[in-house]
This record gives sequence, C-alpha cells and structure tokens, in this order.
Amino acid sequence: LGMGFTLFRLEMFKDKRFTYGEWFKTIQEVVPGQGARSYTQDLWFFQKAREFGYKFACDSRVKVGHYDAQTQIMW
Repeated sequence: LGMGFTLFRLEMFKDKRFTYGEWFKTIQEVVPGQGARSYTQDLWFFQKAREFGYKFACDSRVKVGHYDAQTQIMW
C-alpha cells in the first residue's frame, strides 16, 4: 500500500509504542557481507504498525492517480 490516498484512525498516532519521529523513516544502507536494505517512508510505516498489531485493507475499486502540475498529466 502506498501513502498517497490512505485513511487512518487517528488514535494510531497517539500510540505510546511509537516515539516521536518513528512513524515515518527512510532507510538506505549497505551492510558488508550481508547486502543492502532500502525502505521508503510508506514501507517503514506499514511494517512498524503491523508489528504493533494494526491491520490494513486496500479497496481496489478506488482509482487514484498522481497529477504532474508541470505537464498537466494524470498518472
């Protein structure tokens, strides 16, 4: 799931298990001998929230795009 058109229950963000700054994080690192790891903010968020027992759903009937204001193209 991406973050572009996501609905949340606001009480999630009051969860004391998350400290300031831990809801959204981008990680790009290389560990010698083990490989690379890359997380964008949306992947980090969903992984951490799932660890705390939150569940997610996706309604594929909703069509959402990205609008490029410079080219006026809807992707």
